[in-house]
Amino acid sequence: MNWTKLWIVLLVLVLIVGSLGATVADQSEVRLGWPITTSLIIGFGSGSAAIGDHNGAVFGAAVDGIGLGSAIIGAFGLGIDWFGVGFGKGITGDTSSYEITTPLGKLSAGMIIGGGAVIAVSRVLQVIRTTIWGVSNNKKIREQAALDVALVPHPASDRIVLKAKISF
Repeated sequence: MNWTKLWIVLLVLVLIVGSLGATVADQSEVRLGWPITTSLIIGFGSGSAAIGDHNGAVFGAAVDGIGLGSAIIGAFGLGIDWFGVGFGKGITGDTSSYEITTPLGKLSAGMIIGGGAVIAVSRVLQVIRTTIWGVSNNKKIREQAALDVALVPHPASDRIVLKAKISF
């Protein structure tokens, strides 16, 4: 028996099987560039949804919705305050510029600033969550697609036989 040929055949077999496992893992992995970009720019859970993280998508949509809703309500309140103060100044003949001095104006400005802050923090959290979830998901895919190849000795009555054991 020619041991050199046997080792070459086993090596080729291991390389072929290993490359098949790597190909399956490469095709199943999630690319993270676009989901991270959409998490940063668009938000509302779009990056998490793109990689299949449904909990992250719901979280992103809810938090961004709260932030945007707060900012929109604040903008309407500021518009009402501006119109009311401007109308009052027009009646009295006051020509000074508008300043946020009323309680409604201060509350509305605070809601706009708070809503913007919530959206900014949400974007950072969504990028972090998308990155962490995507990396851990890709790691799981690689581990599941991994192939173990081992040479196992099996003693016979007159010799020892090496058998290739492939598990995946």
